[in-house]
Amino acid sequence: MNEVVELEKEVTIGITATDTSGNAIEVLRRQLEWSERLAKFEVTSEQLAPPLVADAHTDIPTQAGAGLGVKEGLAVAKFFWEVIKDNRPATAASGATTSVLGEGNTSPLAYSDARRFTGTTWEWWGKNVLDFDLFRIKYHVMGTCRAKPPGGVPQGDYLPSIYLSFSTCFAAIGWTLGGSAEVSTPSNIGGRNSVNPFLVLTAHLSAGSPLQSFSDSFFHDITGRKGETRSWN
Repeated sequence: MNEVVELEKEVTIGITATDTSGNAIEVLRRQLEWSERLAKFEVTSEQLAPPLVADAHTDIPTQAGAGLGVKEGLAVAKFFWEVIKDNRPATAASGATTSVLGEGNTSPLAYSDARRFTGTTWEWWGKNVLDFDLFRIKYHVMGTCRAKPPGGVPQGDYLPSIYLSFSTCFAAIGWTLGGSAEVSTPSNIGGRNSVNPFLVLTAHLSAGSPLQSFSDSFFHDITGRKGETRSWN
């Protein structure tokens, strides 16, 4: 046990982002050392790259579009859901997903011509002093956008599905992983008859052992017209 404690007295936390073109940038590398006197981890060295990762087609509004009326509002399937449980990623097939559709029809299959989108890949990890992985999580946001509505729903671009796809979800012996996702209340940044929902999806990730725990959050701007347009940490 003492050997494990010594190995975990120094932990390096890192974050890497890879855009949809395959360009990678190390956003964060932070070395932490355990202070027995203060009983906490202290940052001893920090190296930050620009925190923003954005695609060239950023679609952030400078002015909000015409709002929707009560009967023409936007319906969100889930505002909060678990994405990692018992060290394993939850899947869209098991219900770990949400959607933004018109209140007039909330069935995703009623919306046609949807286009798939894939966002920036984020990798969050922790290593011990021997450079062995203590935990590693790698994911990106996926879903469908630009879906055309059925009759009775204002014209525009809707989001039949939004979810997190994990390519890596690793925890060393004695470590546990957790994660959840939440979305903001959507706004219409388009017109009344050209609806373009805008929302922010936040992914909350955590990793811990009996000795310490870490957590971080990642943010994703999503529109109905283009899917993910920007992500940052």
